[in-house]
Amino acid sequence: MRANLPQIKQWLNTLDPNIDMTLLCWEKTTDKNYFCHRALLVKFVQKDRPDCFGGCDVPNKVLVKV
Repeated sequence: MRANLPQIKQWLNTLDPNIDMTLLCWEKTTDKNYFCHRALLVKFVQKDRPDCFGGCDVPNKVLVKV
């Protein structure tokens, strides 16, 4: 992650607080070693771009499979 910090900071600078964005996770939540990388991105956005932070998580049970 540290090696990619410049690219992450560059991406953060491109965010527009007026445009909605959703971070999706495809990790298996049933895996005992489950870790969602969204948590790392959320920390960066929350710290470096609080103007872009907000919204809510949608629990898996609410999602409709198509």
